Amino acid sequence: MTDPAGCRVTGGSASTEADLLDMRGTAARLDGSGDDAGDLCGAVLSVGASLPAKSALLSPGSAASIAEEIVELTASLGALKLRMEFVASGMRWSATAYELTDAAQRQALAALNAVTAVPRLATSAAEATALASLQLEWTTSSVSFGGLRLAVGHPDAGAWTDDFKGVMGRELYDDPAMTDGLVDVLSAAGSTQGLSFEGAIAGALVLARGVGLAAPSLPISTRQTGSGPSPGKTRDIADLVADAGSVEHASGEERSAVRVRRTIGVDGRGAWVVLIPGTATWAIGTPHGPSDISTNLESEAGTPSQLYPAIERALRAAMDESGVPPGAEPVMLVGHSQGGIVATRMAADAAFRKTYQVREVVTAGAPVSRIPLPDDVNLLALEDLHDPIPRLDGRDEPDATNRVQVQCDPRGAQETRDAAKTHDVDRYARSARELDRRNPDPQLRQWYDRNRRWLGGDEEVFDFELRRG
Repeated sequence: MTDPAGCRVTGGSASTEADLLDMRGTAARLDGSGDDAGDLCGAVLSVGASLPAKSALLSPGSAASIAEEIVELTASLGALKLRMEFVASGMRWSATAYELTDAAQRQALAALNAVTAVPRLATSAAEATALASLQLEWTTSSVSFGGLRLAVGHPDAGAWTDDFKGVMGRELYDDPAMTDGLVDVLSAAGSTQGLSFEGAIAGALVLARGVGLAAPSLPISTRQTGSGPSPGKTRDIADLVADAGSVEHASGEERSAVRVRRTIGVDGRGAWVVLIPGTATWAIGTPHGPSDISTNLESEAGTPSQLYPAIERALRAAMDESGVPPGAEPVMLVGHSQGGIVATRMAADAAFRKTYQVREVVTAGAPVSRIPLPDDVNLLALEDLHDPIPRLDGRDEPDATNRVQVQCDPRGAQETRDAAKTHDVDRYARSARELDRRNPDPQLRQWYDRNRRWLGGDEEVFDFELRRG
């Protein structure tokens, strides 16, 4: 469903999976009813066979009428059983056929997009080169020659590069599917070498660490920096995204911030939110802040990460301070970009779920479509239609009953037509303002009904600092 603000909501109870489950469930009920009809048919025949033989001698006409009724009834029940089983089989076949046809169509469209992605990229690059050259600016530099200092005019390479990046940003903004096609091309190249998508990312991680671009897997410390009542209340999805943005803005090359929050309802019961920052530093080498290139590659590849136990220690410390045993109250994990990947990886981890009652995950701008989640964990994935980052895993969001995807196309005065700026967490928070309780989409209404324990109550916050090394 698309709302007036330009957000399209898919998945959940409106997913194709839900429809197919309904079809198969109806087929199973028809099979059961058919079996009941068959049993009833047998019971009628048994009654007819048990009628005393002398009744036919005493009243031949009545006996013949009863026998005729029994034959008609058993024939009708038998036919009903066959019709029900036939319809049930047809519904199962139709569901399977739809799945196969839908998968084939998706594969065909993806193949077409991949084949044309490189030519589209080349065309866009040529256009960007031409436009940047037309807008070429000149500058002067001072050089020494024979004891003299001369001012030499030359093209301004920095300005040209900025113009080129600006044009390419608009091209990627206008053609977001280009990112999907390029990822598919790279994935196909990796598969020819026997590498899965995750295997290729893991290989890139090993290479980046080998040449010193990414941090090695060093221990990450967890230190509590504060706790106390929250000055405000979390009321909707936008507040959650904005809060994830606040921990991201507080993170950087020296440290990463994580906030754990307990919302207490009128019944005295609590519900926990863990806010995880997105990529906060692109520093090469070994930055102390763990929200970096290394964690990006680790989380996308699905390899072990020192960050996960560091976040878990923060959650446990907050629960200990509140006197709440782990697993006693439900947990929601929230993150933007890298934070969303980490949140989904932790929710998918069976050992983590065995200790903590993980129920909800909210991500913004995170490529998490390849991460499977158990049926009892619900995911709300927010994506900007023009943001290339959620597309980097090369997979559409699974059409599942426990996964809801919201794609927004913000057009406000603050938004720019530049793909490089569509990933900003503050832009996501602005878009999410359209997803409040007044939004008419049934999937969002279900989300609010299910998650009222996390919204509107009194809050305690626990702040932590994570450092590598």
